[in-house]
Parts: sequence; structure tokens; C-alpha cells
Amino acid sequence: MKSSLAALVEGPLRGRRYRFVAREDGRRRSGVIRADNRQSAIAALGARRWVLIRLDELEPPQHRPGPGRPREAAGFFRQLAVMYRSGVQLADGMEILLRQATRSMRPSLREMLGCLLAGRRLSQAMQACPAWVPAWCLPAVAAAEGSGTMALTLDRLAATLEHSEALRHRIRQALVYPAWILGLGLLLNLALARTLAPAFARAFQQAEVPVPAFTRAVLEATRTLGDPRAWLVLAILAGLAWLGLRREGLQAWLDRWPLVGPLRLRAARIAALHTLATQLEAGIPLQRALTGTAQAVGSSTLATGIEAIRLEVMEGRPLSEALGRHGFSQMTSQFALAAEESGAYPELLRRVAETEQEALDLALETTTRLLEPILVGLLGLVIGTVSIALFLPLYSAAASW
Repeated sequence: MKSSLAALVEGPLRGRRYRFVAREDGRRRSGVIRADNRQSAIAALGARRWVLIRLDELEPPQHRPGPGRPREAAGFFRQLAVMYRSGVQLADGMEILLRQATRSMRPSLREMLGCLLAGRRLSQAMQACPAWVPAWCLPAVAAAEGSGTMALTLDRLAATLEHSEALRHRIRQALVYPAWILGLGLLLNLALARTLAPAFARAFQQAEVPVPAFTRAVLEATRTLGDPRAWLVLAILAGLAWLGLRREGLQAWLDRWPLVGPLRLRAARIAALHTLATQLEAGIPLQRALTGTAQAVGSSTLATGIEAIRLEVMEGRPLSEALGRHGFSQMTSQFALAAEESGAYPELLRRVAETEQEALDLALETTTRLLEPILVGLLGLVIGTVSIALFLPLYSAAASW
């Protein structure tokens, strides 16, 4: 087994990293070498007949916490949980996962396997290597290593990630049809501005038909929309607005939208409750769990609120009171109060999240049903306005004949 594992982590990904300083025939050499341990590094340098001067182990690079790739991480956690329950050794399990992994995941899994063979724990290997594992999951994995509940914790992490992704998918799916209707309306109006309106304007001019002020205004507007310079100006303004949003925060801007913002915040609150319950169940202290929850939510507005909740908890205030003051519902505060009395935080937080999920499903259905007729009505209003403006001079000319 050792030979097969070594083949999987061969080359620049194998073992620990050591920075060395040595001499060869009076010349000074320095660099980085990989080996399973310090003795192996010294032996490898001695085999080259170098006189070792200094050898220092390099720590693996610490990546900045990031959101990761929840879908890939959920599948990885599910597979690891099955292997833990089956009694498979971690290194053997990682070898199986590496052979079955996709091309994009394989380099990270190879690096993780190298860290495990170098004697590091699973949480340390995740922190040092894969960029697709969310940062808030790492403390839960580290706590599970000490408590012996790794399989249960991995299953909970996978379920939380899958639930969060499902919420985001449902919101995107609910808004796809209204966005498609809006885009179709814009394309149709652009086609009118480029083809039909100029033809009518030329016909009115050649026939010397009196054009009402309303029709002149519509023709001028369509002529402006058909001018490439107008679209260039709009593109420049859109680019400047995008740069401003990148500085302010695109997520915070979306949270302020009349219909999209409340749905995003409600979905983020549900995901935050599931994340907090998972971390508390893994044995992470409340303050640290709140920090991880703030990293996991996809809304900067709610992340700011959770950070404020953490500060209030640090000052000794109850969690139930802090939740009610920073964006969470009164029902959530009541469930948190019951959890403070009973100590069953994870179970009660998941229960209130399920109740909030039912309310979100109803809100999504209601919003979709309201948006569809509104957008269709707006589309019909714009097309009707252009049609009336174009045919009004013909009607006036026919009446005068």
C-alpha cells in the first residue's frame, strides 16, 4: 500500500517541505526539498554528497478563508462519512476518492493525501490544501476529531451545504421566468426602434401627414434607442455603476432590492440557522460558531448582523435577545429562548429553520405569481404605447379625408 500511495503523491506534492542550506565543493547551495520527515530530508541531501549547514521545516501556506465550492465539498463530506462508518483507514479512503475524483478536484486531493501521509490531521490537511472546502467547516471537522463524532459531523456539514445550495437554486429558479419576460420585452422594443419606427417616420414625412406631439415624442425616443451612441453611453454608465457596486458590495446592493432583497435575506437567515446548529452540534463554542456562521452566509448585510450578535454575546447578553435586534424573526428569538432554558440549541434551531423554510416557499410562490402578470402588463403597455403612437397620425389623416 505504501508504494501505491507514494505513486499518487509523487513529485512536487510529496511529504513535508524543508528549506536547506548546504555546501557542494565549496559552493553554497540553498533551496526547498520535500521528504516524509527530517531524517529523510537529511538522507536525501547526504546522498548528493552535500554538506548540510541548515535545515528548517516550512509550514504549509495558510489560505485566506473563502466561501469554497459547497456542492463539491458536500459530496466530499458524504463520501468521507461513508468511509468512516465503514471503518476504512483515512489514507486508504483518500486513495479511493482520488482515483474517482474529477480532474478539477484531483490536484487538491493529491495535496491533501500528501499532508495526511506527512502526519497531519484531516482538518489541517483541509485548511492547507483544498480551496473548495468552505472555511467555516474546518472548526467543525477539528472539533469532531477530538470528540470522535467525525461521521455524524461530516453528514451534518454535507446536509447544511446541500440545503444552502438548494435555497439559492430555488430563488434563482423563481426569478428566471420574470427575468426572461423582461429581457424579451427589451429585445422587442429594440427591434421596434431599429425597424418599424424609422419606417413609419419616413412614411409620415413623405406623405406630409400632421404628426401629433405624442407621436413625435415616441419617435424621438425610439430614434434615440436606435442610435449606437446612446447604447455606448448606457454601457459606460453601466460600467461605472458596476465599479461603484464592486466597491460598495454587490450583495449589499441586491439585499436592498424591493422583491429580491427580502427573499435573499430570508434564505440567508435560514442557511445561517442550519450552519449555527451544525457547528454547535460539533462542539464549537457559541462565539466561535457565530464567527463561522457569518463567514458562511451569502449576504453581507446578514453577516454584519451576525457579527453584531457575536459582540453582544461576548458582552454577556442572551442570544435570544441579540437575534431579535439584528434581523431575525420574533419566532427565532422565542426558539432561542427555549434553547437557552433546555440547552437543546441544535434541535431547536433546525426546527425554527424548517418553519422559516415553509414561509419562504410560500413567499417565493406568491412573488412569482405577482411578478408574472406585472411584467406581462408592462410589456403590453410599452408595445401598446408604441402602436398607438404610430397609428394615431394615420387615424387623424383618415378622419380628415
